[in-house]
Amino acid sequence: MAQREYTYTRQDIAEILGTTPNAVSQHVTRGRLTMSDLRSVILYVAEYAEPSFREQIIRSLSSTRKPFDPGGWKKKAKKVSKPQVKP
Repeated sequence: MAQREYTYTRQDIAEILGTTPNAVSQHVTRGRLTMSDLRSVILYVAEYAEPSFREQIIRSLSSTRKPFDPGGWKKKAKKVSKPQVKP
């Protein structure tokens, strides 16, 4: 299977944060954000996002849902017990 490549821009990050691409560019220049490092982008968004978006992140992290299980969509066969025959 071919690996897909995804891209994002300063504009995309600015929209998530509710700010301008210029503000994001300033953070890149000051070394607070490395656009080529996805971990840096995730941490930056978590730190500078609007309060409502940060709440969504926190709710998602504290959810009681099980971690993603790629095989979880497959239904497991139920064990059927044999009927007991009385003599």
